[in-house]
Amino acid sequence: MEKKLDDLFAECREAPSGTMAPASLRSRIYSAVIREAEKSAALRPVSESEEAGYAICEWERMTRHLPGGETRNHCKICHARVVAETFDSVSMPWQGCPYHKLHSR
Repeated sequence: MEKKLDDLFAECREAPSGTMAPASLRSRIYSAVIREAEKSAALRPVSESEEAGYAICEWERMTRHLPGGETRNHCKICHARVVAETFDSVSMPWQGCPYHKLHSR
């Protein structure tokens, strides 16, 4: 995990102080953190996240009723993740999507 994060951060080491990392880099870091968290423990069920007040994206709402859908990492199979990790300037209309938040800053 450390090696992966070091590689990702290496891309922005030359950035001037006070600048924000590109949205695609922030998205790739988020994906790496979630993958590592998933290895060490099961993700919180979608319904529990929603009950706790966390935003749920439309993809999670649609797929959580499938077998294993409550604890699956929905972002792994979502097209929004691929778009977010590839492009820096993209309009992402998916409310509740963590990648939407990373591209809205």
